[in-house]
Amino acid sequence: MDQLTKYIVALTNLYGIVDKDKVVEIYNSQNEDQISTEDVEKFTMKPLKDVIASESVGVHKGYFAHEMILEFDEFDMLLGKKAGKPYYVPDKEKLLKYTNEFYFEKNEQFKELVNYVKDEFFEGDIRDAEDFCAEIQLICQDGFDLKTVMHNFERMDIVFEGPEQVDKVMQLVRDLANNTRMRENNGFTPREVLRKFESKS
Repeated sequence: MDQLTKYIVALTNLYGIVDKDKVVEIYNSQNEDQISTEDVEKFTMKPLKDVIASESVGVHKGYFAHEMILEFDEFDMLLGKKAGKPYYVPDKEKLLKYTNEFYFEKNEQFKELVNYVKDEFFEGDIRDAEDFCAEIQLICQDGFDLKTVMHNFERMDIVFEGPEQVDKVMQLVRDLANNTRMRENNGFTPREVLRKFESKS
């Protein structure tokens, strides 16, 4: 995968949808060799279109979009939610980790949830706990939905000891949701968005 392909794939995975000019802007800000919109335009046509398609990136209405967004017909809705919001741009090393579509930041809140469910529900099995929490993280990334989160616990036949444990788990999940990078926030977490809003008011 060449450098520009990596950027298109990584930015699409991070933002869900990204336009050609944003790709050019971010690429040029992080690399000495500069590119133009024409260079990026080539990826909207074959054979380069097929290269990014193999990485789950499609082209729609002049944007690069993750294939799941196109498959579930969420393009217009997500584009509307993202409109006018600033972009979170990590440094080059961190950004290129997003070439793996399953990559996400394993932050403090994620680790806390993993440690709790590992001890309480997975008999100390860290791998099973991490896999389960990665699914929860994905739900948070796409927009926190309590019903879907609870369904995941039920699917794993997890039985809570009582209301206190439910409250504890939900608090950990909410903390994770508030600190998860979201496509509708152009990569910012809900907490970061709130801080930006508070600093302006």
